[in-house]
Amino acid sequence: MSRICLLLLLIACMPAAEDLPAATREAVLAAARAPVALLDGWAGERRWFDELMLRRLPAPADEAGRALHRRLLDQVFLGMVGAHSDRFDRALPAELEGHPLGASVPAAYLRWLVGPLSRNYQLASDYMAVLQKPGGKPLEWPCPLRFQVRASLVQGWRHAKEARDIAQADGLAADLAKRFLAAEKAGEFAGHDRLVYALVEDWPDYEHPLGKRPLSAAIDELAARRGEDDWLGCLLAGKRAYDRAWVARGDPTKRLSDEDKPVFAGHMARAEQLLAKAWRLHPERPEAATLLMVVATAHQTADPVDTWFGRALAGGFDGIRAWSIRASYLRPDWGGSRQAVLDLGILAVEQAPADSFAPRAFLDLVHLLKDAGTEAGIRAARDFISRPEVLRRYAEVVERLDRACGGPVGPSVRTSHALMLWHLGQRDQACAILRSIPHRQRAWSKCVAWRIDEREVRAAVADPEDPPAAAVGAEREEAGGSAF
Repeated sequence: MSRICLLLLLIACMPAAEDLPAATREAVLAAARAPVALLDGWAGERRWFDELMLRRLPAPADEAGRALHRRLLDQVFLGMVGAHSDRFDRALPAELEGHPLGASVPAAYLRWLVGPLSRNYQLASDYMAVLQKPGGKPLEWPCPLRFQVRASLVQGWRHAKEARDIAQADGLAADLAKRFLAAEKAGEFAGHDRLVYALVEDWPDYEHPLGKRPLSAAIDELAARRGEDDWLGCLLAGKRAYDRAWVARGDPTKRLSDEDKPVFAGHMARAEQLLAKAWRLHPERPEAATLLMVVATAHQTADPVDTWFGRALAGGFDGIRAWSIRASYLRPDWGGSRQAVLDLGILAVEQAPADSFAPRAFLDLVHLLKDAGTEAGIRAARDFISRPEVLRRYAEVVERLDRACGGPVGPSVRTSHALMLWHLGQRDQACAILRSIPHRQRAWSKCVAWRIDEREVRAAVADPEDPPAAAVGAEREEAGGSAF
């Protein structure tokens, strides 16, 4: 036997390389042995919320009214704690119209929760307009709602180009900061620190130079008042150090300069110190561990990224953010592979309990693969995603989530599902799904990415409500032509 043949034989007999790191797999399997649902950690806040709401909005006497009341409380609570939008009951706002509950319920707020991202600013404005009307103040229950909506308006105005709008955003931000600090100091959130963090975690002020904006200053004040021996104070201070590091880092696509390296490292070291302490104070909560996954990858913490990944999943196996962060650093541009990302998503599906929301991670991870940078990378990613075994798994996960959520998942996922089915030749089923999606003109922008003839799909759906080609072009420009 020649040396070349012997070498080929040895290679053939070698076990296949493991794309997904063993430590990542073990982190998932350890958390899956006793999986905890993310929302289970909010039991105390939910009891507080239900007591508050029942005092302000008693349940109707009839059975149907009580069921609607329960769904309403579920949706408002999900919005308060920042739950994934696919958990929302999109039929509820319409069902409240004309019902006695609808007279007291902030229906505009609910529409804002379930509405498409492109309309969030307008829907938040509609809700605020309701609050400004005479007699509208009772609709401000409970207090977190007004803080969420005002934060949405700040972000909407900041995206505007008119100086007048930016000044209005700054004024609203200052008012939001003042009201929030007063409410927290008065004890409106007493005993519910996780809710406070959920409200301020992604306030749009973080996107601007730190220390110059009222929202950032308000969080600094709250963190200082609580102190570093308090979970919320320690977590907020750690998040601020984390944000300062990324402001110092600048454009993440560019190489970090020599003069910025020590500044970035210093902020990250401080973030690690504070966030690790916050986790030790409450290891059952996933917030600090989730942030530390990023810190561990960017700065090399004492504990590696998969240790923090496992700790984040232990606080909520269906915490989609933790899955997405881990997958981001498994992509080819971080030295990983598309197969590793896919394997992580499959693991989420296989290890999740039957009624868990965790399989939603698989959908996000498939979507994540399209961010491939170069044109050649994008083509390769689409070829990888379009394999029949991936598309079939995607369709199975969507159907599983429909059962877990008690209704169809979000329109973006359903659009991708329909185009995947079309790609597999299941065109009647694809058309049925597309006809059930409101504002489906956004689907046409995704046809190109899936290498599907848009005209053929539009003709098959044959809906007279679909806009003409010019309107579709405008929608495509707004949507950015994303594959998902």
